Amino acid sequence: MSYKVDTSNLPWFPLLQIIIIIVFFFTPIQAVEGLLEGYTPGAMEPELALRYRDCHVLVLKSLQDQRAYGPQWTNKQVTRVVFEFRGEQKYNLDAIEQMLRGHLLNLQAVDMQVAQVSWMIQPLLDEHLK
Repeated sequence: MSYKVDTSNLPWFPLLQIIIIIVFFFTPIQAVEGLLEGYTPGAMEPELALRYRDCHVLVLKSLQDQRAYGPQWTNKQVTRVVFEFRGEQKYNLDAIEQMLRGHLLNLQAVDMQVAQVSWMIQPLLDEHLK
């Protein structure tokens, strides 16, 4: 006897299938790059932007599960990708905020990076303010 699951009344089921496919075929690098490059709330419809963000964050959160890669490895990879990312999208503060809210970044590494950048630009600021 075979059992069939009726998915017609489950509106989230196709989204769940897509997320499962993404988790198995994408790496954290691709999910973070997609979030940094594509998540701009002002440039697209609000509902579409929320779905785009939620899909990418959900993929990264699922990789944090102990049965997948675990939180330490995932956070380390996400932080590395954010700091090594080239281009203007590196400073996509909306995407960085979502990763911080989702506990996807290593805060010690972020703090060190911000301190290093502020130390480098402090002389420039001092000259400009004189």
